[in-house]
Amino acid sequence: MKFLIITKDYPPMPSPSGLIASYLACALRKRGHSVDVITRDNGLSASEYFSKDNNINIVKSTFWDRLCIKVHSGNTDSILKTVYFILMFIRKLYLAFNIAKFPNSEPSVTRRIVKLFKKKLLKNEYDYVIGFFRPYSSLISAIEIKNRSNKTKGIAYFLDLVEPKDCPKLMPQSLFKKLIARGDRYVFQNNTTIILPLSAKGILNPLYKEYAEKIIYCEFPTFILDLHLQPDLVMQASGSIVMLFAGTLNSGFRNPLKLLHLINGVAAKLSEKAIILKFFGGGDCNDIINNYEHCSNLRIEQHGLVSKDIVNREMGKANFLINITNSYNAIVPSKIFELFASCKPIINVVNKDDDGSEKYFTRYPLCFTAKWNTDAEFDLVVESLYKFLIDNEKKRANIEQVKKIYHKCTPDYVVDQIIIRSIEAIKDEKNK
Repeated sequence: MKFLIITKDYPPMPSPSGLIASYLACALRKRGHSVDVITRDNGLSASEYFSKDNNINIVKSTFWDRLCIKVHSGNTDSILKTVYFILMFIRKLYLAFNIAKFPNSEPSVTRRIVKLFKKKLLKNEYDYVIGFFRPYSSLISAIEIKNRSNKTKGIAYFLDLVEPKDCPKLMPQSLFKKLIARGDRYVFQNNTTIILPLSAKGILNPLYKEYAEKIIYCEFPTFILDLHLQPDLVMQASGSIVMLFAGTLNSGFRNPLKLLHLINGVAAKLSEKAIILKFFGGGDCNDIINNYEHCSNLRIEQHGLVSKDIVNREMGKANFLINITNSYNAIVPSKIFELFASCKPIINVVNKDDDGSEKYFTRYPLCFTAKWNTDAEFDLVVESLYKFLIDNEKKRANIEQVKKIYHKCTPDYVVDQIIIRSIEAIKDEKNK
């Protein structure tokens, strides 16, 4: 079969949607299917990377996209930040005057994607067009392309769900909910298959019940052993312990303050070894991290937004990998399955007691979960983590055991679900 994938990001951009899109593309091609991709040039050596794959088609990123990447990667240039806030204000005004198109806040991007399709890919008769959310423009673009052929079916892949926190400040919550419901209904009506994260299964959305026959609930397909199960590239010198966090930090929903407080406490006990704490990714927490840069026995490195290849290499060097849970979010972060695929010891810092991802960490055989509410509890956590570091610095989880636990989180499993659903849909059409 022929597949067309519409996604905002694609490697080397280390975003969850881009990585998952590339993993599924590889899994589909491995099965003999043809896969084309339409994505945006993200500025991370993209031209060099994309030139290796003739099936990847590029829509030039907007100035806003490129500016966001620079600012969120930790760029502290005051002029850039000023331009960023001015443009953000203008975008909010634009949204206010174009409210009828919401939640597709990028209609110009949709037009450019469709234009590129007409120019380069119109002759292709695709069996499926897969649109990845976020953003909404990818879903709408996929629908417009799908509707150009009676043969083509649509798949809407939701890696995330819209939450109340996503409501623009200038928009009433009631209006926001109505517009999102209208947008979701349009997407559900115009696609053959809807893929939702497994964590959405318990959410009471009337659409999920109404379109139950179209919905596939899947784990995030980011568990890929061969990314990390290579020999450690560089064994760290015995005088230090390397810890690594890769992902977006946010002062509102993924704040590193608890992690920093914890690691500083442990570093004070490790008189025989220093701790090197590495951060890879964007966010707005540079100032919070900077406050801990002069702690004794603790060295902090901030590397900003880099390619996934670099992150994978650095994960191979690290002694411990770190997860910071969201302060509010019912959706399980996709990146946690990459941590499990490393088979390395993991430190999981919990920011809220009812975190939806905790059940996955409890199943992992080499994990330390850190959560506390009082000073006395904190002291116990520091002592326990100290012991965990000493006991597990050079340990690895059993590969076969980890594979068995997370086999439903692989791209192969999710692709199998898509193919099965496709076969069932063809049978249903023939029976009609």
